[in-house]
Amino acid sequence: SDVQPPTLACLNTAVSLSPGLPTWPVDLAQLISATDSADGVIAVTAATCNITQGQLLHKGNVSVACYVADRAGNRANCTFRLSVRGK
Repeated sequence: SDVQPPTLACLNTAVSLSPGLPTWPVDLAQLISATDSADGVIAVTAATCNITQGQLLHKGNVSVACYVADRAGNRANCTFRLSVRGK
């Protein structure tokens, strides 16, 4: 039976606004990645985070917390401070 938790990596802690845009649309694939020894790559859409895909973030800092579970129910967590920088 699978008792090993997946690996959830925090990838980026800073993103930049596109010129002329006041917000950054969250793209979880730029922020986290998950793999599991039994299940392989776990889609970021399977992660639960306190920010959501497409959510608009303004310039500044936000605390991000995510978790993901594999098919056996083993969980991994990732927390980080995301900086949204202006151009």
